[in-house]
Amino acid sequence: MRTVDFGQALAIADGALRVSGCSASSFISHFRRIGGSHTGKAHAMRTMRYADALSESGGESIARAAMIQQGFALPELQVAFPQPLHRGRTYRVDFLWTRLDGSKVIGEFDGMQKYEDETMLKGRSMLRSLVDERHREAQLTLYGMPIVRLSYNDVVHANRFTKLLRQYGIPQSDEVARFVRRAARSRSTAAQIFTVCNLAD
Repeated sequence: MRTVDFGQALAIADGALRVSGCSASSFISHFRRIGGSHTGKAHAMRTMRYADALSESGGESIARAAMIQQGFALPELQVAFPQPLHRGRTYRVDFLWTRLDGSKVIGEFDGMQKYEDETMLKGRSMLRSLVDERHREAQLTLYGMPIVRLSYNDVVHANRFTKLLRQYGIPQSDEVARFVRRAARSRSTAAQIFTVCNLAD
């Protein structure tokens, strides 16, 4: 975490929380005790303040890091929706944003792992997995929320990523983006989180 960029560091931080079951604050306390004057200590501590164990893949973490760096409102992670055609079952979405008017936007990160990893395919072919994913998305559209699909190529090209999220009305704050960029250049361990709450909920 001390030596890699923010996206990769956040993927490591998210994974550390997910695997260990520990809190971010416990990791930060540990960093303070052992970090000494090592280069990148502040970067690692700041990154851990953004970490979330609900992030299920490195790609999702890297996408969230790009949101933070560009000042976008952070989504809820791994939100469950009842399957419209199967009572008692749910679909989980990678991201769920709240827009300023209170409406919601679903976000899905399209990594290749779900189509190539045998443990995720669970005996299905890649084609069957693709068909199942299309069926799942068709059911999710019944909730009346737009669905934005993000690829790794979208995420690593800042201008394209920013344009895409803006087109879906994801709230963005230039002030938050400036704060994050300033913090990244300093020894500060502060973190700025931008979320939008729906007061009607």
